[in-house]
Amino acid sequence: MAFIPIESPQDLRLGLYIKIQGSWFSHPFSKNAFKIKLQKDLETLQGLTKVRLLYDPDRSDPQTEHESVSEEATPYPRVNSASEVRISNDRESMALGQQPPPAHVTVYETPESRREAFLVRRKILRKTDQAYQAVLQQSKLMFQELRTGHSKAIVRASGMIESLNKIVSDPNSSMALMNLMSSPEEVEDFFMHSLNVCTLSMMLAQSFTDDAEDTQTIGIGALFHDIGLLEYERKTRDVKSYRTTLDSKTLREHPEEGNTIAEKFFGTASGCTHIIAHHHERLDGSGYPAGLRGEDIDFFTKIVMVVDEYDELCNHPDICKSLTPYEALCYLYGKRRGPLWDDAVVALVQMLSVYPPGSLVELSDSSLGVVSSINPQTRMAPWVMLYSQDIPREEACIIDLSQEENLAIARSLQPKDVPHNIRDYLNPRRIISYFPSQADEGQNTTLPERLYSAYSE
Repeated sequence: MAFIPIESPQDLRLGLYIKIQGSWFSHPFSKNAFKIKLQKDLETLQGLTKVRLLYDPDRSDPQTEHESVSEEATPYPRVNSASEVRISNDRESMALGQQPPPAHVTVYETPESRREAFLVRRKILRKTDQAYQAVLQQSKLMFQELRTGHSKAIVRASGMIESLNKIVSDPNSSMALMNLMSSPEEVEDFFMHSLNVCTLSMMLAQSFTDDAEDTQTIGIGALFHDIGLLEYERKTRDVKSYRTTLDSKTLREHPEEGNTIAEKFFGTASGCTHIIAHHHERLDGSGYPAGLRGEDIDFFTKIVMVVDEYDELCNHPDICKSLTPYEALCYLYGKRRGPLWDDAVVALVQMLSVYPPGSLVELSDSSLGVVSSINPQTRMAPWVMLYSQDIPREEACIIDLSQEENLAIARSLQPKDVPHNIRDYLNPRRIISYFPSQADEGQNTTLPERLYSAYSE
């Protein structure tokens, strides 16, 4: 049955499944549709003035069920088993070496406080988005020039990396940038993978060096790391994803092809060239093309090879084979620490957190959402944008789980397990209203152990 308007606030009662028509800034609830189960929520709803209230008779409880309900005995309206999830998450946080959330979390008391938090974070995101869009446009021009063999491409790439370095060097902007990267636009697969690896490699490099020249080298090398596939990609540009047609011979030969191209631009002794030629090598000698081991692989390449594999795991051309960011981090830590540089794997895990931006999740009340940004102080309680069939995507609700007393992440979801219309709704790149978090100044040395245990289970 369709929702029916509520004529008077006095018609509200416990057990009604209600829908709030209006912006989520106009009320303090984390959802616009839920069942009223707490007396305090009933009183709050009765006091709302800038919204329209409706109810669904089919999803509402009979009135007799709530004639003598006590506040203490009534669960929070939006949660089925959140207390158990929150307790579990608190224990995880302590195991991670983090401070657990306080026993009583102060939620947004007024719509104004929620709106203020939203506007502050959106300002940071929009500023970062403007800078990042400029980099994107320069990148597209650069790859067009590269395809035609124009030497101006390298000059443009250097300027682009300098601009990108300014973004990743600012803690707030770098957090916002991870959000922007989590939901790429519909662009060429070759282009997006190259830019993802470039950006994340520069961010990861900051865990090991504060030398701007080193970061510049890593950025350019990562941006061009698959340049050996450029000719192949050019021939298959009519294919939606050129990677779906890659054969093993082309894949194994592209580092050497890329090295030949790169030497014309950078010379033979450049760190950029080494990245391009050896990003598929592995520390245990299992990589290609040269089967290099350990110290034969330089610092720059060790960083890029970790990020390259992470992005490949998350963005497989076959969506059924793509891992969630959470699963990809678990895999890297649990199965790849021998072939890959341990320190870089650990640093990537720490940088992206337990639920990286872009992770599709199910909450403790069975609702679905996408992680918009991490909360560095409470990594198990990130910002989440929620899906609702009753709310337009442009008005999607974004909540800070650290500010929700009885709501938590129950599990991470694979993209293939989420219907296409819901994935499309939860694409935060389509709207500019998700939240960046503050910089994480502390380090968490036990986070990888948590991920390893999760993977082993």
